[in-house]
Amino acid sequence: MNSEARRDFDRWFEEHYEELLRTAKALHPDAYDLIHETYLAVHRALKRNPRIADNFGGYINTALWKLSQGDFRKLYARGNA
Repeated sequence: MNSEARRDFDRWFEEHYEELLRTAKALHPDAYDLIHETYLAVHRALKRNPRIADNFGGYINTALWKLSQGDFRKLYARGNA
């Protein structure tokens, strides 16, 4: 991902942070960890597929959902057991 795409992603994420946080709160008890894990996951995915930038909202909300139901939930349960 080039620096312009990274700036676009960061700007979009910052502008929509509160909305994403509300969604994360509905999906997981530790919304802040979930949203930051999602940020990192999407950042890694953008390196592989720059077309994600065409629909940040859809991709990030899908990533929030998938992480809250899959890997992140498992890691969170294991870490807090």
